[in-house]
Amino acid sequence: CVSLWEGLFGARPFSGSREELLSRKLAGPPASTDRGVPGPVLSVVRRGLAADPQARFASMRSLVEALERPPFAWKRLAWLATGTATVAASLFFTDAWFDQRRVTACETAADSVETIWDEARKAKLTELFAASDAPFMAATWTTARRYIDEYTDRWRTARRDGCLAEQPAVVACLERRRIHLEVLVEPLAEGDPATLRRGVVLATALPSLEPCSSETKAARELGAARGPSSLEAERRLARVIYPPVQPRDAVREAKEVLKIARSSGDVGLQGRAFAELTDRQIGTGDFEQAEASILEWLSLAERTGADEQATRALIEAVDFYVNSKPDLERAREYARMADARIRALGDPGMLRLLLDHQRVPLLLESGEVEAAIELA
Repeated sequence: CVSLWEGLFGARPFSGSREELLSRKLAGPPASTDRGVPGPVLSVVRRGLAADPQARFASMRSLVEALERPPFAWKRLAWLATGTATVAASLFFTDAWFDQRRVTACETAADSVETIWDEARKAKLTELFAASDAPFMAATWTTARRYIDEYTDRWRTARRDGCLAEQPAVVACLERRRIHLEVLVEPLAEGDPATLRRGVVLATALPSLEPCSSETKAARELGAARGPSSLEAERRLARVIYPPVQPRDAVREAKEVLKIARSSGDVGLQGRAFAELTDRQIGTGDFEQAEASILEWLSLAERTGADEQATRALIEAVDFYVNSKPDLERAREYARMADARIRALGDPGMLRLLLDHQRVPLLLESGEVEAAIELA
């Protein structure tokens, strides 16, 4: 603060003999100046020079934050008001120091994904898949590993960028995805043969990162739910998916998660719970409930503007009306709606693949064999 004072007013706040310096420091800095420095800035700097150490700022960070608070952007104001290189340099280096600390903290948070998916874990899984006598396990592991590698790389980049951009909804959204990654890897590493055989299916069940791609999308995905209860509900749902529990237990658990998500306004979690609930209801032969769940899921997604969730619900509807409750006309209509949404989203990847996967049996059932072969 002594340097700031000198830069602002052209003189040190205290001067004189040793005895005079002590006396003036105890009295505090001068009450007024003739340099036109705004009163709020003067108040902040005077507090930093207070005689009582308890009255000063606890740290340089708290001083900088006080200078950044409204009604003015103090750093710019100080520079424009004085033209003093000392002030500019002092604030520049202070900012640079804190910016570097923030970058380091953001990179550390992003790299934390390596505690879940590191080289040791990959080496162990390589051995487990190689030791399996089930067919096509080498190809299963290659595909699953590539997908999880790409997912973690995209997660790491998005987590770092969201932190640096100070986007709390993006960060919260990505932390939800981290839970799914963690819960997926755990059962794979246990080496259960049935789980290993479903490696690709489980890996591709990881929730999309697209809803976490901007603060607006992430806020819509999270709704009002940001607390520990929603995180725990997310973990409960993930444990239904990786590895899958008994179908009827999964239905009950998915309904409980859905209830929590509804009460907290967590739109994204509601969508994921609906997806799992629908799949389990179909698995238990409860087609009427599954149909109701799909339509409710679609209605929720459209009402809240969750475009990706709406597209997934439409794709689920295509599958349902082809394989579970045959109605080819409705299946074709939902396929057209899903195709339009995918084009609007500009998605060339997973959503398109999911839809095409459902369109192949639809084309076959409709007698369009050549088109089905070409699409496949």
